[in-house]
Parts: sequence; C-alpha cells; structure tokens
Amino acid sequence: MTEGGAISRDGRYVAFAVLKGGDLSIWVADSNGDNLRQLTTGNADEKATFSADGRFIYYQHWSEGKVHLFRVAFAGGQPAQLSDLQMSNPSVSHGGDRILVQYYDERSSQWKVGIVSAADGKFLQPVDISLTTQGFPLFSPDDKSLIYGETHNSVSKLWKKPVSGGKGIQFTHFSSEQIFNSFLTPDGKLVMGRGHFQSDAILIRNFR
Repeated sequence: MTEGGAISRDGRYVAFAVLKGGDLSIWVADSNGDNLRQLTTGNADEKATFSADGRFIYYQHWSEGKVHLFRVAFAGGQPAQLSDLQMSNPSVSHGGDRILVQYYDERSSQWKVGIVSAADGKFLQPVDISLTTQGFPLFSPDDKSLIYGETHNSVSKLWKKPVSGGKGIQFTHFSSEQIFNSFLTPDGKLVMGRGHFQSDAILIRNFR
C-alpha cells in the first residue's frame, strides 16, 4: 500500500511511502512506474518531497512518539537527521534554499508553522499562520509570499502574505464550496481541489 507522493521538478521521478510488512518506508521510481526501488529502511518514514535540484529527498521519520526531519540522497545512501526539533510535513521552496515545516514549540506545547534551512535544518523563522484556522501554507512561485486558506461559513478563500510578515491579502473570491487541497505546479500554476461535505440523518426504529 502506498501513501502520499511527490513529483520531482523536472517531472521525471516520483517519491512516496510504501507500507510493507508493517513498516512504512520511502520508495522512488521513474514517473512512468519503471525502476522502482526502496530508498529508506525505517519503519515510519513518510511525507517525502524532492529538493529543488532533485538530488535529495526530504521526509519525516517517527521514532518513540516523536517526529523529525530527515534527508537522503536520491541516488541512495545513509539518511541524515537535520534537526533535533520535532518537524513534519516538509515543503521545499522553489529556490530550494528553505523548507516550510510544522514544528513543535516546546514553550507553548503547540504545533506551529516555521521555515528552516534546506542545507542544514537550522530554524530560520516562525510564520504567523494558524494551523487551526488557516492550514499549512505554500511558498508562492517567487518564494516571497506564503499562500494559505481561510474557511468561513463553509466557503474557502485563498490568501497570501509576505514571508517577512505583514497583513494577508485575499486573492480568490469564491462564493461557495470549500478548498480541500492546493499545490503549485513547477511552472507556477495553482491547482486546487474544491467541493463540499454532504451528510444525511437516518432514523432506525425497533432495531434488534
């Protein structure tokens, strides 16, 4: 069984997690499915994403109830932990020098959004975006802004704000539906999944 997935910037390769024998590890393959191979041997590796130049795979690794950011060469080799901070959900900037992550803030005992160095995992800055009300952001194509969503009265709209901080600016104006997921293609196009939840109540009498 596979989980998640990422495509290299040149579209030639894919990376994803495979659950096999109770262990979750990172695998890679050509985009047409050929040359499938296992890249990590951990038992809880997931959320794989490519570096901008395709030379490395970043992913999150769980161990003893904690999650950390790791990096492994696409060609193979020994994975390296990039930080002692708990981090998850890596998203590499278009320039390749920074990574958006969710990190665990020990002082507040909360998960927050931050930016770390792609080279060594050094924590660079926190990001003023709420995971609860605004979700996990994306880098804009020029890496100068962060794109995030807000949902009010079951209607989602996308906003952006400078990485350096400041007021958010709304740039979509949908009047209905929610945005469930969004991502930027290598050529800068924004793709999103929109829809709505629907539920029904059923009354069952004299159930035996």
